[in-house]
Amino acid sequence: MTDEPQTGPRDAEELWMTAYHEAGHAVVASLLGHMPSHLEVQGDERLAGSCHTLRFPPLRGIDGDGEAVPDEIAELVLIALAGTVAERIASGRGGWDESNADVDRAVRLAFRLAEDCEGVVRCLEGARDEVERLLEGSWPAVVALARVLARRRVLGREEIAEALQDVLPRQPYASVLSGVV
Repeated sequence: MTDEPQTGPRDAEELWMTAYHEAGHAVVASLLGHMPSHLEVQGDERLAGSCHTLRFPPLRGIDGDGEAVPDEIAELVLIALAGTVAERIASGRGGWDESNADVDRAVRLAFRLAEDCEGVVRCLEGARDEVERLLEGSWPAVVALARVLARRRVLGREEIAEALQDVLPRQPYASVLSGVV
């Protein structure tokens, strides 16, 4: 059996980019100690995807009321940007789409960490650089997970762990969040 997804030529490229995008989220989340519980590439005309982890409850002050913890917000900024960065690395294209929902979420999260727009920009640039470093150092894991995801379209926690077991470090990454916070 081949790892190539069963779609037309144009759709195949879009499917692969979506698989790389979701794999990027999952790899960074895993490196931060938050193994995703579900990955999905939807086979509709948008070829949208999703990455879920049960480790993060809804954030107080963002998804509800109360105060959010800065380190947790910083990790969520990294995870939010990871899909876009993985897609950029896989495609070889520079920049990012500011209308992207993940970038929008990262901006909203960064406003919880910074006092002004300049601080948000510094936060996002630092997070992007950190995510690039993480993904470039773990690229075999992104590729392995994207291959499995493109073929199966939906993965649970055990399938994600299996795809990553030989290509991702077993110890969670100890992030230096000072560049993000």
